Amino acid sequence: MLAPPDAEARRFVLRITSAGDRYVGSFDLQSAPGSNVRRDVRGETCEDVASGLAVAVALAIDARASAEPPGPEPHPVESNRIPLPEPSPPLTTDDRPPSPPKHPAPPSSEESELRTLVSAGARLDANGAVSVVLPTIVAFVDIAWRVPVRRAPLFAVRPVLRGGVRQSFTRTASAGEGGADIQWRTGFVELCPTHLALPARISLEGCLAFNAGQLLAEARGLPEAHATRLWLDSGVELGARWQVHRHVFVALSAGLWYPIIRDRIRVEPDRIVSEAPPLGPSVGVGAGYLF
Repeated sequence: MLAPPDAEARRFVLRITSAGDRYVGSFDLQSAPGSNVRRDVRGETCEDVASGLAVAVALAIDARASAEPPGPEPHPVESNRIPLPEPSPPLTTDDRPPSPPKHPAPPSSEESELRTLVSAGARLDANGAVSVVLPTIVAFVDIAWRVPVRRAPLFAVRPVLRGGVRQSFTRTASAGEGGADIQWRTGFVELCPTHLALPARISLEGCLAFNAGQLLAEARGLPEAHATRLWLDSGVELGARWQVHRHVFVALSAGLWYPIIRDRIRVEPDRIVSEAPPLGPSVGVGAGYLF
């Protein structure tokens, strides 16, 4: 409150500081030039000190209080707990204790409903599970179901069902003076039951996969000399995805495959040009679009 022009103005200065594990509050009353009265309040919590300073201010501005400067400064009062007066005097904005945390807002409709996410993409793989290492183009479409949760944990169940095709580039396998051109094409299905969410829009997933298709070989220079074999394999694949944009992502993959059918392809006189290993690795990098 401002004092009238003809009245003697008084100035109140309040401070709260921390000293170790305790708090110290100071109250300076300036009622005339060169006249300064100081009070100190100590307590274990900032709330205790603020309440004590509020009491001191209320007594200082009471109309019945003496306008003359008070006597000599008493010894600073130290108290572990200062009782709150009834009714408690109003506190300034700076002296108010922090308000209790608000209850978390209810989940939005986007988080509380089961969502289906569809994406499509392409990937370039190097596959060592067929015979020689085959560079392969992979085209895929996947459907993911986001399980409704209030706050997504780090390890969340977000099933993904993925399907697509794999088509290798032609690779020549030498056999003595001759050789054969090898190609491999399959359709595949993958089921990824887990989803690991990381910062920076990165996620990891583990998948079970199955391939079914054909392994083809054609003798070099002899178009009529060719062979086609049924191809079946299964394996596990780990994938990482970085959502660089709301709709665009970059994907990495690494897999280990077990050929169920391991037919050999030979070129006369009995030279093997294709034989699948017991286990074969694959790695790939690609990109896609989230609808």
